[in-house]
Amino acid sequence: MNYNINLRKQNGNRKTFSLFILVLFIVSCWSVDLAAQDEYEPSFYFTDSTQTSMSMPFELVNNLVIIPVNINFSEQLKLILDTGVPVTIITRLYADDTVSLRFARKQKINGLGEGDPVEAYHAERNHFRIDDIESDNQELYVLLKDLFEFSQKMGMKIHGLIGYHVFKNFILEFDFESKFLSIHQPGHYEYKKSRRNDRVTLPMQIIDKKPYITTDVIMADGTRVPVKLLIDSGGGFALWLSPQSDERITLPEKIIDGYLGVGLNGDIFGKKGRIEAIELGPFTLKEPITSFPDSASVTSTINRDGRNGSIGAKILNRFNMIIDYPNKKITLISTDRIDEPFDYNRSGIEIIAPIPGLNAYTVSHVRDGSPADKAGIKENDQLISVNYRRSVESSIGEMNEMLYGDPGKRLRVIINRNGERMKFKFRLKKVL
Repeated sequence: MNYNINLRKQNGNRKTFSLFILVLFIVSCWSVDLAAQDEYEPSFYFTDSTQTSMSMPFELVNNLVIIPVNINFSEQLKLILDTGVPVTIITRLYADDTVSLRFARKQKINGLGEGDPVEAYHAERNHFRIDDIESDNQELYVLLKDLFEFSQKMGMKIHGLIGYHVFKNFILEFDFESKFLSIHQPGHYEYKKSRRNDRVTLPMQIIDKKPYITTDVIMADGTRVPVKLLIDSGGGFALWLSPQSDERITLPEKIIDGYLGVGLNGDIFGKKGRIEAIELGPFTLKEPITSFPDSASVTSTINRDGRNGSIGAKILNRFNMIIDYPNKKITLISTDRIDEPFDYNRSGIEIIAPIPGLNAYTVSHVRDGSPADKAGIKENDQLISVNYRRSVESSIGEMNEMLYGDPGKRLRVIINRNGERMKFKFRLKKVL
């Protein structure tokens, strides 16, 4: 049966909280049943059978790779390219999006969080096209409710995520400096040799259509811990670790306690802090900001795949990256960003774009006890300017850069609250 799905913008009042960093991590932890339902192994192939490689530009937003995808000859949808998802997930369609789904049926699916299963359409045997590659036999899920609000957080239309079936038969080469993705047939790709110690190749395990590496982390107390980590290119965080997976994984002294993100079944809670380092071959990345989800949120995932956590885009994007699924290895090539400090929002303000693509931003969350909270800024305030930089002339990324500024920097913020123009001043404060 075919369904034409034309979903209009939802008008719910659900709060959009801070820490988009964990939203995609939550998606990567969906029940293994989603992967198990795949009775076939659909593959992408080059439209021209003589072609062995291709290159295409991508958009990089909040450290996440966005690519255009056509589904059943639809207009292009913008999907996050995510190693952490075993199937394609459409999280949001707009009033002008019409996608014909083949063999679609409604069902409930489970994930992390503290709520009930959610409804989605599961569709099989769909045609996908990404530039010069395509597939005739793809499955996907379309959520009936926009749980993750990617578009509002990223300031542009985002329709969902795509992962495993793009990666499984190819070697994917990410150049984050030029923002180009190259896709290669394995038998026709030669790894470049380097005389410098600028790269490392690590073996990968593929479990339930998701890639894992084993490496070492050094906790804040100096303890070295070998860890198994999901490679999560669609996770906008740096690192998450589960203390429940190994007693040597301990919390830092300085932490932020509270809300971390949203899962399919509700909110996720836990803590954030800095560990001493993560090691990737010869590279030591110091003081990454690390999230520690609570036990209720991660126990089932840990028991299932034996992982200790996930490594996300805020670490991966410091390298250029070659992901080789057929040969089960990942190569990380250092860039000038490798030694940049791991930063975070020191203001306490989180903002969203209620209408993606329109430069109008609303305060979605104010962290308790933060400089913004003490100054009097509240949720739902409309942001007019920060340090005289007007919202209407700035992207959401440019506005967030100022909220991530150096400790001690003064911010002058003008907001609109219920039609009243209000001014606030405060200094950014180091918490972690």
